[in-house]
Amino acid sequence: MAQMLHRLLGHIKNVPLILKRMKLSHTKVSDWQVLYKTVYSALGLRDACRSLPQSIQLFRDIAQEFSDDLHHIASLIGKVVDFEGSLAENRFIVLPNIDPEIDEKKRRLMGLPSFLTEVAQKELENLDSRIPSCSVIYIPLIGFLLSIPRLPSMVETSDFEIEGLDFMFLSEEKLHYRSARTKELDALLGDLHCDIRDQETLLMHQLQCQVLARAAVLTRVLDLASRLDVLLALASAARDYGYSRPRYSPRLLGVRIQNGRHPLMELCARTFVPNSAECGGDKGRVKVITGPNSSGKSIYLKQVGLITFMALVGSFVPAEEAEIGAVDAIFTRIHSCESISLGLSTFMIDLNQVAKAVNNATEQSLVLIDEFGKGTNTVRGETEEELRREKWRRTKEQESEAEP
Repeated sequence: MAQMLHRLLGHIKNVPLILKRMKLSHTKVSDWQVLYKTVYSALGLRDACRSLPQSIQLFRDIAQEFSDDLHHIASLIGKVVDFEGSLAENRFIVLPNIDPEIDEKKRRLMGLPSFLTEVAQKELENLDSRIPSCSVIYIPLIGFLLSIPRLPSMVETSDFEIEGLDFMFLSEEKLHYRSARTKELDALLGDLHCDIRDQETLLMHQLQCQVLARAAVLTRVLDLASRLDVLLALASAARDYGYSRPRYSPRLLGVRIQNGRHPLMELCARTFVPNSAECGGDKGRVKVITGPNSSGKSIYLKQVGLITFMALVGSFVPAEEAEIGAVDAIFTRIHSCESISLGLSTFMIDLNQVAKAVNNATEQSLVLIDEFGKGTNTVRGETEEELRREKWRRTKEQESEAEP
């Protein structure tokens, strides 16, 4: 079942972007293909969720809210759009039997080669005997033209003039003219290619209006499908990498992690040593980590933060056991991204990050700080570290005095 859900979710694409293009009439052929697959995959997702326990809210929402509007959209697109022809010509083309007028014009266009050959044979009878052959061609936006090969005697532009014909242009040693017969064909058949494109564009606009009228259900599809996709991804990671279910303890002001692992580093490193972490309660609320370079201090800090975050969003975690308290926020000063546009030094960026933690962290917050002050001299960095700890100690005392 999980594999089938993954396969269906893989066909659900960026619907809001397609709807935006439709509103601007910038829809591409690929957009229609993607939308068609998305809608049919959503219907398959709905049928699959109806067979799953309806006690789960997400399954129930998908089963109920993926309405018959989706089937209506898929049916319209499938009946109207000629995907094979559209991809071949890189434009919107409708299937046969949708518009009789378009079908008739396409039949005329398909029969033009043999018809124009007959017309050319009759035109050749009326031309100068020096002209060995001719052909009648159709060029979109220009119309029907009589094409004859350039004779050796035709050197100057004035030599191109032929009685009863209007010279148009020279191309690849062929002269192109309008004759009385080609003018009749223009009046009789018109610009078939452009007429067909205009009528098919009109049908595309009507189809777009039908889809946009049901945009709300398409947006809801993406919302619910993305939730299911996230949950499946978390479940797959937990199964594949041996994650465990964390415990949530609202009375614990801190975190307790036994043999925790960094979720990415353990996949990249040849060997990874799990580490435990206990913070809060009788284990103390402030931990200072020291050690040589490349000993894993930064990875350990990130690991604690990631495990806490994953537990709070409802995921299993890379640890043997994990007990997470009532953490209301996670503040970090681990990596500074320098940018000329900010106009700030590395040390100033570090100060801003720490100031945000100092001013906003509560006794239920998790604060992770890695090598703060390394952008200044050692003595000043140690002094700033001590001042920050003193600030949090005083804040804690004030909060305790304020409690009844």
